[in-house]
Amino acid sequence: MKCNYYIIVLISIVGIIIPQRMCSQQTLTLDDCRKLTLENNEQLKMSNIKNKIAGDALNSTRSLYYPKINLTGSYVHTSKSISILNDEQKNTISNFGTSLASSLSQSVPELLTTLVTQGIITPAQAQGLGQIAAGSIPGLSENLNEVGEKIVDAFRTDTRNVWLGAVTLVQPVYTGGRISNANKIAAINKDLTTNEIEQTQYRLINNTDNAYWLVVSLHNKHKLAESYHELLLKLESDVKKMVAEGVATKSDELSVSVKVNEAEMTLVQVEDGLVLAKKALCNVCGIPLDTEFRLDDEDKDIANDLFDYDIDFQTVLANRPEMKMLRNAEDIANKSISLAKADYFPTIALTAGYTYTNPNLYNGFKRKFGGMWNVGVVLNMSLSNLWENRSKVNMARSSATLAQLKIADASNLIDLQVQQDRYKLSEARKKLLLTEKNISKANENLHSANTGFSEGVFTATTVMEAQTAWLKAKNLQIDAQIEVKLAVSSLHKSLALPIGM
Repeated sequence: MKCNYYIIVLISIVGIIIPQRMCSQQTLTLDDCRKLTLENNEQLKMSNIKNKIAGDALNSTRSLYYPKINLTGSYVHTSKSISILNDEQKNTISNFGTSLASSLSQSVPELLTTLVTQGIITPAQAQGLGQIAAGSIPGLSENLNEVGEKIVDAFRTDTRNVWLGAVTLVQPVYTGGRISNANKIAAINKDLTTNEIEQTQYRLINNTDNAYWLVVSLHNKHKLAESYHELLLKLESDVKKMVAEGVATKSDELSVSVKVNEAEMTLVQVEDGLVLAKKALCNVCGIPLDTEFRLDDEDKDIANDLFDYDIDFQTVLANRPEMKMLRNAEDIANKSISLAKADYFPTIALTAGYTYTNPNLYNGFKRKFGGMWNVGVVLNMSLSNLWENRSKVNMARSSATLAQLKIADASNLIDLQVQQDRYKLSEARKKLLLTEKNISKANENLHSANTGFSEGVFTATTVMEAQTAWLKAKNLQIDAQIEVKLAVSSLHKSLALPIGM
């Protein structure tokens, strides 16, 4: 009973897993493959990042129109303070009383002697005044020295520890076109990266179409190889019977066996090619190489494309991403000329700010924060780079001329490419019509050979020749059908038709 229980569980698990694996093989259409490629391709992701960088650069360049506001803060410790007075001035002011007393001690006796001589005062009065002056001069000297010391102390600055803070604003007023042209170049560069994304998308879709239709081609050739192999196996069986009856020779049997072996080798080669083609398609689509899938067009009749692609050439030039990128390059070169010429003109900017300091520079170096505001206009113009500016302008003009020549050359190449792709599509359509006629004849020839062989009119060699002709006609038809599809994809890319059309 226990053994039966495990068997039932195992059967249940297998019953669940097998349907899941059978259902895991997804069916992909051409649009599905294109979508997977555009979603997973690393080069397209890099192009998108470049586009984002260009957008951020444009936003950064636009900020040049706005004022620049800077906040500055600093602390400085010095070994000495700033001194407004020199050492000689400090000594003179500090000893002002002493100097004055010395001067008075010499001049007062001389003055009293002169007054006595002139009879203005008596000698006794002069003696009394001299005693009074001699007693008051020392006190006056000390008082004046103290006043001098206070003056020197008042001029001392405690600037060994300095704090500084400032807010400044600079608003460009005139730059000679530097900012406006830089913004225009940044905007063109953003457009350039957008066109690069479009160019990458066209290229990726074309690569996806080529890989997709290669898988479809090899799948159909694999089915054809299997059908051809089955025909040869049936023929080999019939010939063996005829040899046994004495109607056919052993040589006929060997000839058919050789053809069977060749068909088996061809079948193996096609199978290997189909496996590799599927892995290549997985790589293009950006999915794991071991992904199991089938393509929607594998078992469908590949219809002939009858759409008329007669589009005006000027419209093609306007839509081709390569031409858009070359025009972007030309526009950038033209704006670079204006940007180079801007160096001939001055720049004018409005400035404003507020400055804080401690010690307060605006109130006697007090140990308190104090500040002031300021406004001004700044003009800057280089007078020594005129020759260099001239060279820059000439370089920009040469770049613009080069861009124009590239546009003209690309126009001729695109015209040639479009004409070639149209010719290839026309030839592929004609070839497909011829192969369809050949298929009809090959089918009729094979039917006649099989009928004649069954009636004993034709030999096995004749049947094998008819089968080989039928195989070749079918192969040519598959090649022609795929060639039409690839020519259509290439022409879509050349005409820059909307993606997915």
